[in-house]
Parts: sequence; structure tokens; C-alpha cells
Amino acid sequence: MLREQGNKRFNLDFLPVIFVAAFLTAGQLYSGGWEVSASPVSLKENIRSWIEVQYPDRSPCVYGFAGSPTLAELIPGSGREEDKRLENGTRVRILSREPLDFREEKMPGSHLLLFGQKIDVNRAGRRDLEAIPGIGPSLSERILQYREENGDFRELSGLLDVRGIGPKSLSKIEQYLTINLND
Repeated sequence: MLREQGNKRFNLDFLPVIFVAAFLTAGQLYSGGWEVSASPVSLKENIRSWIEVQYPDRSPCVYGFAGSPTLAELIPGSGREEDKRLENGTRVRILSREPLDFREEKMPGSHLLLFGQKIDVNRAGRRDLEAIPGIGPSLSERILQYREENGDFRELSGLLDVRGIGPKSLSKIEQYLTINLND
């Protein structure tokens, strides 16, 4: 996509790469008292897990992993020896450092999309759905209402039963959606 400003043209196609590189670079920084073990993953590698860490006294950081890390692997020296794996798209909100107190949440849909991840239509909230190109406030409300009245979607084609979604609009939005039936 080209954008013109005066007589200059700017190619904006590279912007997502800059955002990912900025987040990966942030992963290299010292994390305010803890050295985060997440070694930045080359963009050439297959990143399967994106984990966001929010600290109480600094900006959040997002780390990419080839696999699913544990909390002890993510924050060594945290005193946690749990071997529960963090799922892709997890946000770890650090509430206090000593003793370590944290809360696991899901990353917002806009963050998932930024990192090329799909949004689970059965777990998505209004804002998550609205982050998807082609879904606005009224359509997101109809999707949520349909899900509440009829239960989880079993397949993406079930979205065709939502008023306002036809085959053409489904073909545009399905690239951003997934269904995880294991939850």
C-alpha cells in the first residue's frame, strides 16, 4: 500500500514487520529487576507462542517462542517451579514481585492479530471481534448474542447463521478466526 504525502510516496507494507521487530527487541531488554529468559526468536523461525508480560512499574513486553514456555522459563528467579505451560496468546500480569503474585489473562484480539495469530470466535469478546477487519460494533454484538443463545460455534461456517454474515463476508473474516473445541 502506498501513501502519498506531498510529492513523496511511502510504502506502508513493511509496518507490521517493524512492529514485530520492536516487540522482539523489547524482549531483549532487562526487565526491571528480573532478567527475562525469553531469547528473541528470529523472524525466520516458526513462532508458535506469543506471551505478553505486564509489569507493575514498566511497559508490557511481548515475547515469541517456538514452543510453549512455563512461568519459570519465562521469568527465571521468580521462585516459581510450576511446569504448567503458558498457552499462545497468554498475558501474564505481574501484580507484585516479592512474593511473586500474578494473574493469567488472554491477550486482546488486536494483539493476537498483530502477531499473525487467529482469534477464537468462541472465546472472543466484543473488542476482540471488532479488531477483525469487516466486523464492527453491531456485527460483533450479533455474533455474541448468537453464541449466547445457541452455544459455541462448532465450525466457522456456523457464522453464516448470524444475521449480516453471508458467504462473501465469511470468506473475508475467516482468515482471522479459529475455533478451539478443547476448552
